[in-house]
Amino acid sequence: MRRRSPSLATAAILLLAAVPSWATVIYVSGDQTGTWAADTVIVTAEVRVPPGQILTIQPGVEVLFSVYCKFIVDSAATLRAVGTAVDSIRFDVLPPGTAWHGIRFLSALDSCRLEYCLLTHGHATGSGEEAKGGAIYCSSSSPTISHNTINENSAAGPGGGIYCYNSSPNLGNNTISGNSAAGLGGGIYCTDSSPMISDNTISGNLGSYGGGIFCAYIPSPTISSNTISGNSAFGGGGICCWDSSPTISGNTMSRNSALSGGGIYCSEGRPAISGNTITGNSVNYGAGIYCYYSDAAISNNTISGNSAAYYGGGIDCLNGSPIIRGNTLGSNRAGNGGGIYCDNSSLMLVNCILWGNSPQQIFVSSGSPQVNYSDIQGGCTGTGNINAWPAFVDTAQGDYRLQWGSPCIDSGDPNPIYNDPDGTRADMGAWYYDQSRPVRILLTPYNAPIQIPASGGSFQYAIQATNIESAALSALVWCDATLPSGAGTAPLLGPVTISLTAGQTLSRLRTQAVPAGAPAGIYHYNAYAVAAGDTSEDSFTFTKLGAGGFGLGAGGWTNTGEGFGDVESAPQEGALLCAPTLYGARPNPFNPTTAVSYKLQAASHLSLRIFDTAGRLVTELVNGWREAGEHQTTFDGSRLPSGIYFARLTAGDYSQVQKLILLK
Repeated sequence: MRRRSPSLATAAILLLAAVPSWATVIYVSGDQTGTWAADTVIVTAEVRVPPGQILTIQPGVEVLFSVYCKFIVDSAATLRAVGTAVDSIRFDVLPPGTAWHGIRFLSALDSCRLEYCLLTHGHATGSGEEAKGGAIYCSSSSPTISHNTINENSAAGPGGGIYCYNSSPNLGNNTISGNSAAGLGGGIYCTDSSPMISDNTISGNLGSYGGGIFCAYIPSPTISSNTISGNSAFGGGGICCWDSSPTISGNTMSRNSALSGGGIYCSEGRPAISGNTITGNSVNYGAGIYCYYSDAAISNNTISGNSAAYYGGGIDCLNGSPIIRGNTLGSNRAGNGGGIYCDNSSLMLVNCILWGNSPQQIFVSSGSPQVNYSDIQGGCTGTGNINAWPAFVDTAQGDYRLQWGSPCIDSGDPNPIYNDPDGTRADMGAWYYDQSRPVRILLTPYNAPIQIPASGGSFQYAIQATNIESAALSALVWCDATLPSGAGTAPLLGPVTISLTAGQTLSRLRTQAVPAGAPAGIYHYNAYAVAAGDTSEDSFTFTKLGAGGFGLGAGGWTNTGEGFGDVESAPQEGALLCAPTLYGARPNPFNPTTAVSYKLQAASHLSLRIFDTAGRLVTELVNGWREAGEHQTTFDGSRLPSGIYFARLTAGDYSQVQKLILLK
């Protein structure tokens, strides 16, 4: 017997039974304009923002689809669905176990925005265009899509999460996970488009080519600073570029799997692949990067710990003439060519380090590669090549930067066109040693990439300071964090003054807690060292998966671990070092409303509650994450009797109270 879905009436009853009595629910279908501000919007048939019209969805709204249908943003129309970090907009289904057909931008205006939204359980099915874009479909549209969670969507064609054709959207700071496509691009599919894809977490997606991202026939898309992990595909577990020349820079690609190209698959075109960390990917061919008839420019990448069953643990070059400059390839494995496999390819290798790859650093099946000014374990013919331990910082944690004194420093190609940014002769490998700073500060995250659950958690890291001068120096050292919004915390470690003898390196292992109340998104964890009037900086990223509750959680932003001599190893509540300031209410006395103002020295989770003289909670004006700075909210006493009330502002361990007088 065919199982029937619950009727709309039944679904509505189930929903209304689950929401508070004060919640508002509306039912919509057909053309929609104006503003959706209800707590819950139930979609009963296909909805459309008509040509030239505008629909705004307020923060906190839940848009639930009771039938399988589309949400269309038509020609020259605008959709503004902009939530906040603590009050997102949700697009989902009613009842559970069903699907909807996604948001479809059809020649919509560039002013369209999806921000701080959850899009889940979208499914594109049918034939042709209907089968593309599980959650979001863009045709001749370039909306801003940022700070969203796009997960568990699927497509019968390409673009399990997002599909772009002739569109150049700005895709930034999204979490795109668990999506699947029967065709290309499990997470994101782009063709004939030039999107900006940056600062996203793209994980656990599945597609035939391009498990994370698929790009084809694109002049110059930009894929930068993303974390791309755990995706899988036939070709290009992380990224697949087909006849396109994207800029792929500053990404971390790890634990992706494919038949060819675990990290990146390049077919034809000339992609610029630079400054990426490609690690722990597994395939048959080209675990780190697979170049097939491609003249890729591959520079300053760290390619380590990848595994190929057959050829090319680090890089597999089949036909073509890639230029491989200033890369570090370490601890990669393959049947042949643990570091690089060359087949009918005339690749050029310069200023690179290949160390610890197995069974060979470079295997040439056919072709005529040129290798110069590189550190190759076991040696290699060519100009300026050496065979010496590079003195990496910490290969166990994937940190292949050079320690002071490494034989690879100032040993690269002496041609001034290759000089390092500090003006010295080129170093070998992906990371140059900045000799313009008397003291260098380094952060090495443990078990990266780091993902903190919604309920909060912690991570370990090593912080290292090196004095490269010939005399002793003192340095002021501290750490802080940059929130997804761009705001910064107060110091989480220090500031502390350390003393370093000539040439000394001082390293300490620390643990940083991240509270449940911290908002979701990508954070930057930063370290600074000021010495002799100069500042050295370093940072790494971590991801918070959600705001898992109210309050800061146990321990807050505590930082513990090995001390620096004159810094204690006891917990440091860096983010909460400065107490909040409750300016109070104006007017006071008041009738019936008053404005309550407060100031935060650092971003934090806080509550602002009103109590009566018996200590009973009257109302809660604020409970959530707020940025540093001055804020104001309104207390409405129109339904309360005259009398004395108390406003209590609480952030972490700090609390302030002010008396309010309501006179009617």
